[in-house]
Amino acid sequence: MLAVAGLLPAFMLTTVLVRSHKAYRARLATTWIGRGEEALKRRDTAGAIADFQAALQLRPDVTSYRLRLAGILANTGSTASAERELLAAREDHPADGRVNLALARLTATRGETAAAIAYCQAAVGGNWPADVDQRQAAESELALLRVGRRPATHP
Repeated sequence: MLAVAGLLPAFMLTTVLVRSHKAYRARLATTWIGRGEEALKRRDTAGAIADFQAALQLRPDVTSYRLRLAGILANTGSTASAERELLAAREDHPADGRVNLALARLTATRGETAAAIAYCQAAVGGNWPADVDQRQAAESELALLRVGRRPATHP
């Protein structure tokens, strides 16, 4: 019993250290995101892509970082890389409306109507953060796709 009681402080210290490390990684990722946004303002897309990738190395669980990177990649013509980022986000969060809408838009630009419709339907029925509900946009784009027209938006 004494041996187990002696381990308790070590476990508590480990918990504190892990939480501290996670907080440090989150702050560092936020710094990289800020650098990426500044690079975009300077029209340095290569620098922005590198900065967003660095942030994702630290916080691969932050969907908004991955969505932002995918948008930058798509806008620079790197649609395959953008799709990889979006599919990685969808693997972690299959019901995320933002991810599915971005995939719908990307596949629509390539003329993949059936895939775009499927992703759009998932976006309409998906989960949205309270401050970013674009469900109506997804519904409008779905209606356009169903009548054979491509929406004029990018991922």
